[in-house]
Parts: sequence; structure tokens; C-alpha cells
Amino acid sequence: MSGKRKKHTPEFREDGARLVIETGRPISHVAAEIGVGEQLLGRWVRLAHEAAGREDTAGVLDADERAELERLRKENTELRRSRAPAMCWAIRERITRVAAVRTIVVRLW
Repeated sequence: MSGKRKKHTPEFREDGARLVIETGRPISHVAAEIGVGEQLLGRWVRLAHEAAGREDTAGVLDADERAELERLRKENTELRRSRAPAMCWAIRERITRVAAVRTIVVRLW
């Protein structure tokens, strides 16, 4: 496959990302509709979200609010990490129970 890569204009990228964001349609559907790859459109959507986030918080939050936002983000990360071992334990227990049931069923047959 030796072909030229398509160059998409910034307007085309923004319109594609906007279609996904504003309509809520899946990236795969919009990508097929406008003729680009799903990963490429997904990247455009991610970049659009990041750009919107920077614009939203840059001029709106003062120093105290930014500090609180940072603190809350760190707390959120810590809570997710502390929840992970409990989730692993629950999954391990479920797998053990399923394996035990399978063993019993195999022995009965």
C-alpha cells in the first residue's frame, strides 16, 4: 500500500470532532460517514476535549479554585487506587467460586 496520506484541514478535523461531541454518536459511525479512520477521529475528539478543557478553566478559575481542583483530582486518583485491591480481591473470589462449581459439575458428569 503505497499511497499518499490525506491531509485534512483544521476545519474538517474540528467539524468531525464536533459531530461526535454534539450528537453523541459513536466515533465508529461518524468515522465511516466522513471517511476517516476510527483512531484518527478519536484522536481529534480527544484533542477537542482537551482544548475545550483548557479554555474553560484558564480564565474562569482563580488561584484558590485551581488549587482546590488539583487537590480534588489527587484525592480522586488516590481513591481509585485504594479501590483497586478490593476489586482484585472480589474478582479473584469470583473466579475461585466459578472454578469450584465447574469442578463439582465435571465430577457429577
